[in-house]
Amino acid sequence: MGRGIPFSAAVVATVIAAASWSSVWAAGEWSAGTSVDKMSGAKTLIIERRAPIPFKAGSRTVRPRLAIQCAPKRPVELFVDLDFPIARTSGGKARLKFDDKAPSTVTGNRSDDGTALFLPGAPNLIRSLAKAKEFRVEVTPVTGTPVIVEFLVGGLDAHANALKDCGVKI
Repeated sequence: MGRGIPFSAAVVATVIAAASWSSVWAAGEWSAGTSVDKMSGAKTLIIERRAPIPFKAGSRTVRPRLAIQCAPKRPVELFVDLDFPIARTSGGKARLKFDDKAPSTVTGNRSDDGTALFLPGAPNLIRSLAKAKEFRVEVTPVTGTPVIVEFLVGGLDAHANALKDCGVKI
């Protein structure tokens, strides 16, 4: 790979919690908080986990996060904020793996800045996260070498009430 930490043609990072919004509270290792739109006053709930061990992506050190976002009048979203550019040529494809289950390939939507991937079928994926201990996402950054980000996802059930308010029963 030349840059970063090579591991069988991929980079692995384990994720823990962090948040940077108002009204932040922690449950397990997930962090949750709300942000308020300064124009409309609408509140958005965000539940997330971050990588405890940063890794090199090109010339930068990054700490990816896995986040659930719930805003009024919008469907709940699940995304991986990689903090490095995802290759346009990947077409938003990613491989997902829960615990010891076989990986599946999905096509998500890249964020406007190309550093995050919004995963399709968020409610079902969130329910699967709530039952899992580990979740891995493999994406292809602009460097062309696939990257695997590992999230330890236990404890999401502590946010069951907040997720229920978002229309996701776990």
